[in-house]
Amino acid sequence: MPMIIGCGLMLLQQWSGNNAVIFFCSSIFKTAGLDNTDQASLYVMATQVIATGLSVYLMDKAGRRLLMLMASVGMAAASGTLGFLFLLQHGSQKPPGWITIIALITYIIFFSIGMGPIPWLITGEIFPNRTRALGSSVATMVNWFSAFGVTFLFANMEESLQDYGTFWFYTSILGFAFIFVFILVPETKGLSNWEIQLALKRKNPFGERETSEFKSNGNFK
Repeated sequence: MPMIIGCGLMLLQQWSGNNAVIFFCSSIFKTAGLDNTDQASLYVMATQVIATGLSVYLMDKAGRRLLMLMASVGMAAASGTLGFLFLLQHGSQKPPGWITIIALITYIIFFSIGMGPIPWLITGEIFPNRTRALGSSVATMVNWFSAFGVTFLFANMEESLQDYGTFWFYTSILGFAFIFVFILVPETKGLSNWEIQLALKRKNPFGERETSEFKSNGNFK
């Protein structure tokens, strides 16, 4: 169960399309009809830095699971909007470039407070102590192979699916991410490793559920 969650979150993090969006940010703005693409890209990068700093505070206040769910919804909305804007670009209408900037910044903000840092944090928390090193190593390997695949395939996806289809593909991945987190990922904020293992047993849809009631200072029930 921890391996499924750890590797699953890493796959979903990368296939949400963030690296592709970052690496091809200038070309996305250029396709959207913006002239000063470098300045727009700078705004996006600055937003990512600020939002990542904010996530450090939010993770221990709102909780990991809630932020992941919110990030999935927010990123899906932004990615779907980008796809719709590019679809209009292929037709007779040309949407204003500032809408593309807002959609991309929204995407980056939700990634930076949820889908970006939290999979790494949860992966370090969910494995039992005896298997944490191996489990984290496998999840990290999955992350980097996925990052390579997403970046390598982005141009080909744009050619075969068109730009709007590519972003709608990422939207569908984010929809699956919401379901994955909602069903499988427990809240780990404030829990010891033992409590997290009990929470994983209760979340496990493939095995026997934990039937005993466990309470610890109101954090886990």
